Amino acid sequence: MNIILPERLKRETLADLTNQLVTEAGDPLHEEYIFDFETCKKDIEPIGVTVLHGMVTWLLSKGKSVDFLCVEYDEFSPEHVNPQKFLDDCGFFEGFIGNRINLNSSLREDTVALQDVMLDNFNHWLNHSFIPWLSRLLNKSSKEVESFKACLEEIFNNVRDHADIHFSNIFAQYYPESNSITITIGDIGVGIIEHIKSFPQFAHFTDEEALRNAVKRNFTTQTTPHNRGAGLDMLIHNVVANAGGTVYILTNRGILESRLENGHMIQEYRSAESFYPGTHIEIKIDVSKAENLFDNVEEDFSW
Repeated sequence: MNIILPERLKRETLADLTNQLVTEAGDPLHEEYIFDFETCKKDIEPIGVTVLHGMVTWLLSKGKSVDFLCVEYDEFSPEHVNPQKFLDDCGFFEGFIGNRINLNSSLREDTVALQDVMLDNFNHWLNHSFIPWLSRLLNKSSKEVESFKACLEEIFNNVRDHADIHFSNIFAQYYPESNSITITIGDIGVGIIEHIKSFPQFAHFTDEEALRNAVKRNFTTQTTPHNRGAGLDMLIHNVVANAGGTVYILTNRGILESRLENGHMIQEYRSAESFYPGTHIEIKIDVSKAENLFDNVEEDFSW
């Protein structure tokens, strides 16, 4: 089955992709999949990168056949009109077929390589890959980004405890024109909504009730002692309330977007246009407004 990628693979067009891949019941639609890049000509957002990666990984885990129909591109043309080259630079193709499509492709300075991060060792990735990259971009020390690092740690803890998988995929991009950072973290596990509703005391929840409760402080299914429901609430409070950013959650059949409007935080729920077998979290930060995300570190003086 040829899978036609949207011209622009972003939040608003994700359903155009996933509706070709998965049934409403959460099962693969076909036995064979060929992802056709001919029509994906404009751009691909970070969430498009990780969702595409997640869906291909999911299909392979289900024993389905996956191939890529790539197109020739001019490596000297403007990068923003080459979604396939962007994926190549990120390491997308190398992760699945063992090599890059173009030998001249390489990781860009404004991105963190697309990676599957093992959940039992995510701190190694944070400390040796993401935090050094973030510190360099923001011209901050590793100590100054400890609070934001703690937010990401809580997300990984949530995935590890609830998704019933061993890894999460993550990608990050810096946009110099808008001085902003977008981070996407995804898993192809059970999904937040399905996980919560699997417990008898929450089985009566609607999808919206399940997802809204998931981002409330102290709400937890108490699967492990160290996770008491602080993760998503902590993330949203720091990114949105403190720094004016946005947090977008796509899971199963629901979407929850948290953002500021006129100085007040709102959380807008809507039904997804297709089923997503897992959870994706997109974090957008305006660096110029993000000082409250980071710690002030006093210098030590010796006399």
